[in-house]
Amino acid sequence: FPDQPLADLPILPEHLWRGVPRAQAAPPGPPVGSGPYRLVRASAGDGYRFLANRDYFRGAPAVARLEVPIIRDAQRTYRALFDGRADMLPVTLPGAVARRLRRSFGIAISSGPSYSGTALMLNVRRKPFDRVDARRGVAAALDLDRLVLNVAPAVKADHGYLHPASPWAAAPVLQHFDAPAARRAFTRAPLDAEVPVLAPDNDAVRMEAGRQVVLALRRAGVRARLVASSATALAQATGEDGSRPTFTAAIVSIPALASYDPDLLGRLFGANGRRTRLDASGYRSAAFDALAARIAAAPDPDARRRAVGQVLERLARDVPAVPLFFSEGTFAYRPGAYGGWVHVKGLGILDKQSFTQTSPAARPAPAGRAGGGQSRAEGGGVFGVLSVVSLVVLLGAVALGAVALGSRWRSWRP
Repeated sequence: FPDQPLADLPILPEHLWRGVPRAQAAPPGPPVGSGPYRLVRASAGDGYRFLANRDYFRGAPAVARLEVPIIRDAQRTYRALFDGRADMLPVTLPGAVARRLRRSFGIAISSGPSYSGTALMLNVRRKPFDRVDARRGVAAALDLDRLVLNVAPAVKADHGYLHPASPWAAAPVLQHFDAPAARRAFTRAPLDAEVPVLAPDNDAVRMEAGRQVVLALRRAGVRARLVASSATALAQATGEDGSRPTFTAAIVSIPALASYDPDLLGRLFGANGRRTRLDASGYRSAAFDALAARIAAAPDPDARRRAVGQVLERLARDVPAVPLFFSEGTFAYRPGAYGGWVHVKGLGILDKQSFTQTSPAARPAPAGRAGGGQSRAEGGGVFGVLSVVSLVVLLGAVALGAVALGSRWRSWRP
């Protein structure tokens, strides 16, 4: 209850939601909520604008306006921060980029565990992964230690779909690299055709993950190739946009919410699951559904933890997807523009706590005030200290791609 619905379900205005048909997703018109900012402009091609809600129950936000233009390429977001045209990147940075930015004058780094992970999803509806031996062969062929070295900083996901720092994470290691076992599995369930592995072309970390998966499969004797896919193409291939899934294997995200509330696992993989990238695997198991039901029905935390462990073990045995790693949350920002960033464990710094008056950091800090890894700057909160905060969306990425903060609106072209 503290997670869902108390904290996760937004307040729904009765005068808008009364009478909305069950088949209709939401009332007509722009979204209406009760948070610290109001959406006042939306353009799929250019971006978004938010104005502060002065009547927010926790106090007026520290920044009057949020501007959210769109950038379509990850490399451009890194260059924008490096060149001083952007002041914050809320997407987790690859290690090489973070090291370069850390050495740059006027840029600070905030780091912490990120519950958002990366997985290799397999399409169990079609050959070759309609056979569990083939899926188990793939899991055994993946050396997560080697993979993590190439996508660092990251933590391997050998305990399953929950971050090791989650209080619900499974104690035993569920995935083991075993090259001989992989070859035996592929003997029982040969992968005769080439295996295309789709990966998002606007995410450097997940592209590298796809490349490492392909190399591991080749070392196990499997013909595999990496397919760089746009966000639109990946959503269509995995069925995320409502299309019939046509992929064979794809690099996808593990939702951060699962590590906070593992009941989400039942909705991701269960028979009544919502359409998500992981649900697109086509996995269906009555045994899994029965185990997943115990998570929500558990009478105490210990019982719930045991239920979660059983669910994770079942997923490791049936392998609808192979969890790979959880990237370290590494976020770069310019403290001279704004120093009020608050690092929320598992989520990062793009959170309303970074803008609300309850944060002890609500005013710009002088350049260099916040050092690398510092997630808060000193200062008290006064509404309008910064008139504009500009957040740049990396269109189609798993997370936002870049944020530019400044005392005035900066024109930004996608």
